[in-house]
Amino acid sequence: MGKRTTKVRVFTIADYIEEQQWLEQQHRRGWRLVKVVPPCFFVFEACEPEESVYRIEYHNRRAAADYIQMYEDYGWEYVCSCMGWNYFCKSTCDISDARDKEIFSDAEDKLAIHCARKLRKLRKELEK
Repeated sequence: MGKRTTKVRVFTIADYIEEQQWLEQQHRRGWRLVKVVPPCFFVFEACEPEESVYRIEYHNRRAAADYIQMYEDYGWEYVCSCMGWNYFCKSTCDISDARDKEIFSDAEDKLAIHCARKLRKLRKELEK
């Protein structure tokens, strides 16, 4: 196991793009994400600085092997899961066009993830 560090950073559901960009910045600085611990702890391991793309995808339960394999078949590395959110990473060396940077290939997939986010937020509000 290499050198590790934990960073504290608060992101909301609406901040997922900012969170992805922050994770990419950490990777460029030589820190690869290995774990996310609620509510706001990010565990990183030292690595060679590299241009990478991070994507966060919501799935209502812990990622199963076949679910992870589906993304790996498209070149995404599964990093970790936290509270239904799954973190994936891809080196920019493996990206040939802009579509390869997206974990969802079409508008229907994007709409489904946004609906899941809204539903989760609504459920939390109703539980109060």
